[in-house]
Amino acid sequence: MASVEEMAKLTQKLDQLSDPNYDQIKKLEETSQQLHKAMEKKVSAKEFDQELETSAKTMLETLKTLESLYR
Repeated sequence: MASVEEMAKLTQKLDQLSDPNYDQIKKLEETSQQLHKAMEKKVSAKEFDQELETSAKTMLETLKTLESLYR
């Protein structure tokens, strides 16, 4: 019987094979997580604005890429 870790890796690989946009979606999820982490930190308003702007730009680029792939 496969371990939980092996099953997780196999599931991830299956997701990658079944969805051609897996990498783009994963990047979007990671960007979203970074945004949430930045929001949880106690940072200055300027640092927060910079982090938010960077995350927003990355998310926008990823969404544009996904949109172009679905056309």
